[in-house]
Amino acid sequence: MFFLKPRFWLSLILRLSLVFIIFVVAFVFYCNYIVTHQFDIKTAQIPAQVYAAPLELFKGATLKKEQLIYTLSRLGYHRTTKPSVPGNYIEDAGRFTIYVRTFDFWDGLRQATKIELAIENGQVSELNDAQTQKPLALFRLDPQLIGGIYPTKKGARVFVPINKMPVFLKQALLASEDRSFYQNWGISFRGIVRALVTDVLAGGYVQGGSTITQQLVKNLFLTQKKTLSRKLQGLAMAMLLTFHYSKDEILQAYMNEVYLGQNGNHGVHGFGLASLFYFGRPVSSLTLPEAATLVGIIPAPSYFNPQRHPQRALKRRNLVLQLMYQQGVISKVQLQRAQAAPLGVTMQSQWGSEAYPAFMDLVERQLQQDYSHKELVQDGLRVFTTLNPWVQTTANQVIEKRLNNLEAQYSLEQGKLEAASVIVDPVSAQVLAIVGGRDAHYDGYNRALDAKRPIGSITKPAIYLTALEQPEQYNLATPVEDAPIYIQGPDGKVWSPKNSSLISHGKVPLMTALAHSYNEASVRLGMQVGLANVLNTIRHMGIKAPIQAYPANLLGAYSLSPFQVATMYETIASGGFSMPLRAITAVTDMDGKVLGSYAINVKEQFNPAGIYLLTRAMQQVGDTGTGRLLYQILPKELNFAGKTGSSQNLRDGWFAGFTGNLLTVVWVGRDDYASSGLYGQQGAGHLWAWLMKDLHATPLNPVMPEDIEFAWANKHTGLLSEQGCEDAVYVPFMKNYGPKFVSRCGIGDNDDGSSTVTAAGALENKGLWHWLKGLFGSQ
Repeated sequence: MFFLKPRFWLSLILRLSLVFIIFVVAFVFYCNYIVTHQFDIKTAQIPAQVYAAPLELFKGATLKKEQLIYTLSRLGYHRTTKPSVPGNYIEDAGRFTIYVRTFDFWDGLRQATKIELAIENGQVSELNDAQTQKPLALFRLDPQLIGGIYPTKKGARVFVPINKMPVFLKQALLASEDRSFYQNWGISFRGIVRALVTDVLAGGYVQGGSTITQQLVKNLFLTQKKTLSRKLQGLAMAMLLTFHYSKDEILQAYMNEVYLGQNGNHGVHGFGLASLFYFGRPVSSLTLPEAATLVGIIPAPSYFNPQRHPQRALKRRNLVLQLMYQQGVISKVQLQRAQAAPLGVTMQSQWGSEAYPAFMDLVERQLQQDYSHKELVQDGLRVFTTLNPWVQTTANQVIEKRLNNLEAQYSLEQGKLEAASVIVDPVSAQVLAIVGGRDAHYDGYNRALDAKRPIGSITKPAIYLTALEQPEQYNLATPVEDAPIYIQGPDGKVWSPKNSSLISHGKVPLMTALAHSYNEASVRLGMQVGLANVLNTIRHMGIKAPIQAYPANLLGAYSLSPFQVATMYETIASGGFSMPLRAITAVTDMDGKVLGSYAINVKEQFNPAGIYLLTRAMQQVGDTGTGRLLYQILPKELNFAGKTGSSQNLRDGWFAGFTGNLLTVVWVGRDDYASSGLYGQQGAGHLWAWLMKDLHATPLNPVMPEDIEFAWANKHTGLLSEQGCEDAVYVPFMKNYGPKFVSRCGIGDNDDGSSTVTAAGALENKGLWHWLKGLFGSQ
């Protein structure tokens, strides 16, 4: 047997030791590099936070009691017998006292304060400062946090600085997960032994063995593989993290990173988001038992999910509270009160793109015009939007319910109809809500923005507006020939559109042709005023997409999205002013400095008088035209203005219209382009009417420009007439551009049934007394 000399063994040991030392040093350097280079990057990424519009209160504001209660519920306000802390309110017979939280708006900080208000007959009748009893001209509730913009959709979080975390939340966390956190070096062998003993005595999992630092390392840097090398790497990184960063920095990172559940496809990370997800309010408003509930979720978020497994979560919460008591963090009285409290979790999350996917999609698209992706996901921006959560939720419910009803009513294949809707404030062009599809919570294909479908007859107002912009030739009473028309194209083919009823109506007033959506009359009028001029009108209504100069486009053969249609109709609803539809009010940085203010961008495009005449004609759509059945759902005094539309073979149904406070576009169809089987009024119009009803739309009373006058006209001939004459209608005209002749029932006795008397000159006619009797009655 060969024996090696001792010097050989010593040399071997030294060499192996050197290799080992080099390996350890390299390993430590590697771990140190990962910790120092990635910790700052990963923890410094603060996603943009997105807020809904705040509910603005003022005396006379339209507001139902249930709307206010709904809004307070979404904000996580609790109804109590005495609002002693911010986030509480009382209500009695429509009288509210609300203790409003502190909130940093884009235009300044609003401190917590109490307000009193009363709601009577759907309006705010009183609004006072609760302490001084002085009337308040305007007051904004804090806006709802509705989501964020993240590097990936799988890991959502709401960043909260450690000094904004409730003290008892930190105490509960340390008591349960790492009681020696502020003393250890990132690892605690004593903690591992203590946790093992505690778990054995309790007969189950009670206390974690890994320190908070180790858990953070695992979440930030390591894979889920349970190997020896991973464990050693975790120990080294935990100590290195403790060496390089303060305990508060580590704790802040952990509290904003820890995984606490799942919201659909999105992970719920951090206490800031978990508080909103499980309790519907900001983490700063958590109570002691709620904080203990969130801490109790940490070991097994799925197993201890308080929404799905309330009994498990309750038992786990009470164990966390017991640990806090045993460590002297809370008193016996606090323990008993907290353990007696219900879980109080919301059963459905009202947060994030799961709740508002279509609207959040629009917000991100508009933000990307001014901010880079890096800025949006890292710089902690605060984005204030125009979303009205009550309008959005109501719209979601109406679309889903009424589509089901339509399929049942018309014996259509279940689940095949789709819909999209855009709801806008017509005064400010602020987007209040967007429904991207039948499943409003589906974070995918957004039909409101991306489904470009033939718009059919809802393009016709552009034809009639083009005509009314030429008052010397056209007014609402101008006769238009509704008769077959033949147009030969460059290829020699003849296009001859037909009315949907296949019946021609001869000469009809311009407003009647629009109200009844006569195709033959509309195409004839469009060709008379000039196809190029109509397309120019469409461009001035906000449509920048190229539209070919084909006569068929006079009947809406071109395709637009519901959002683009809403842009068109906003120009009408606003009185002739084009305003880009906007979903964002302001953007600030983390410190509240305004980075971007999205003011209303207004440009006058059309004569207000022409728009007024068009609006009055569109009101006839509901009174006597293709939308008249909508008044079976809506009150007659709503007096809405709108237009129906259908594409070829009923593949698409549209309704676009506006009231005093809402502009809404609805599309109904199928994704496979098969026939929906419904005309615009039957499908989209039906949904539109129910939306207006459930959203408490206010009546439309368009402001009459100074250069408008009214006169009686014969609805068949367009000639001047009198009140009391058969077929006489009271019609607005631009001054000096009314009908030039009076019908036989009127003043003149010409053989042709007319006289050369204008509307302005009618008062000078020998039939003055007869004219006045017609206008004001026999008295």
